Amino acid sequence: MYYASSDKDVDQLRKDYEILKRHGFAVEYWEEKQLSRHYPFSRPAAIYSYGEAELNPYTFTLGLLEKARASRVRIFENTKVTGRKREKDGSSLILTERGHRIRARNVIVAAGCEGP
Repeated sequence: MYYASSDKDVDQLRKDYEILKRHGFAVEYWEEKQLSRHYPFSRPAAIYSYGEAELNPYTFTLGLLEKARASRVRIFENTKVTGRKREKDGSSLILTERGHRIRARNVIVAAGCEGP
């Protein structure tokens, strides 16, 4: 299930649906009423995908972390970023609230799926 968090997200969701459909994915576009009939929450629209799986997010995340650590990835949890600068070599310089500077070729921002 991939849904629009607000009305402003509906157009992009519809475009995503059209792309998935065009490439042969088994998906349906659900408007708010149809979504509300199947789930205990309401959103403006959603893409329902057949054949998706449910998983335990905690266990899945631990598996990803173990694989990342085995690959020597450095993980910085609970780090408030105050700025990011793109370097000439394509790397990023991350500036933190505590004044630290982190240089990285790849940066993943994992801040959750919805804000407050």
